[in-house]
Amino acid sequence: MRTLRIHHGWAVLAGGILIGGAAFAGNQGTTITLDKTASTTQTETDTYSWMIQKTLKPNQVPYVIRSDKTVPLQFLLTANRSGPVKSYVNDPVSGQICIHNTGTHPTVGLWVTDQMEQSTDGGATWTAFAGPSVIPVTEIAAGASQCYPYSFSNTLLPSCPSGEDRAPHKGRVAACAIYRNIATATVDNFSGFEGTAHSVDSTVPVTVNPVLIEVDKTASIADVFSCPTGFSCSPVSSTIPLTDSYPTSIYEVSMTNQSAACGQTVSGLNTATLTPSTNPALPSVSAAATIYTGTCHP
Repeated sequence: MRTLRIHHGWAVLAGGILIGGAAFAGNQGTTITLDKTASTTQTETDTYSWMIQKTLKPNQVPYVIRSDKTVPLQFLLTANRSGPVKSYVNDPVSGQICIHNTGTHPTVGLWVTDQMEQSTDGGATWTAFAGPSVIPVTEIAAGASQCYPYSFSNTLLPSCPSGEDRAPHKGRVAACAIYRNIATATVDNFSGFEGTAHSVDSTVPVTVNPVLIEVDKTASIADVFSCPTGFSCSPVSSTIPLTDSYPTSIYEVSMTNQSAACGQTVSGLNTATLTPSTNPALPSVSAAATIYTGTCHP
């Protein structure tokens, strides 16, 4: 008993004999090849966070600065950066599929699909990820070629690094993947298979073009000292850049008692404000040193 299947609107008996459609008269077979591209741009955003502390240097007793004397005051400034917190956004995976009719007859029943596959084990196994999508095409004349665009907007996992860079201590994400794209072109008159649907494939890896955006990787500190009345102070302000190195540092201010009366206790206030490279400044932090101008003598 013969069975029927429907292909591109033609009924085909098992064995490839056409019913209800134009049978192939003579040798009308042709051959096709195809090639394709597949790429995307994936943007990795690394976001950093900052904190700052300001304290008076430990083990310091109240300063005594008598008339015409100069004494250095020392404050400790600590800035810490945490992160980065990583996020990823990719453009659609896109490219074009080019079909080449390399035979001597036009294609019949040309049908093209495209799909993506994903691997999270370095390519050992692949699973369906997107598609298949049908690409609208028209028949191609003998010796001619046609190219068609395609696009998949699915969100991709971050690209898998290789070697030691994949280790967790390198700050890499736990889940990563590689991708490939497969185009399949089917015709009903492929030479040697006339009257049946015969397919050829083209598989390419998805090229991921990485873009790195670093948010607040750097910062700066504005340090200001409020000089009490009757004293001269240097410096009264300073700007400290923070890049890849930001150890605890000493901020030193030289205070000279120019005209402050004896027997006074005053305060020298040191304030630091950390401003990340893109976000608003953090709340200011302060520390105060107690200064005594000395005992008054008769």
